[in-house]
Amino acid sequence: AVGARRVTLTDITHGRCAMLVRGHAAPEMLTKVCALDFSNALFPNMHAAQTSLAKVRTLIVRADIAQTPAYALVVDRSLAAYLWDVVFDAMHEFGGTTLNQESLNHLGETSLW
Repeated sequence: AVGARRVTLTDITHGRCAMLVRGHAAPEMLTKVCALDFSNALFPNMHAAQTSLAKVRTLIVRADIAQTPAYALVVDRSLAAYLWDVVFDAMHEFGGTTLNQESLNHLGETSLW
């Protein structure tokens, strides 16, 4: 569903992990652990950037779900547990929670993820 845009797909599952952060507080929460500006003007939907998130090289891809900000955080598998702990702590500060498998399955039906 990319229309006339050119797209390259690469399987990186052997060495990478992806985490999904979704919610209206997600941009503010990510700003706590990353130096990027996640405002709509500078990090719009369908934008990607490679940066340091909690001192870990991370690819951040924004792909909103039903007008709700959603970000995939793609990191080396060896650092995924550390980054998860950092993101988990930061999201609790904003009232965030993890999703169960049923919720994840439902998101898969309505999003790129």
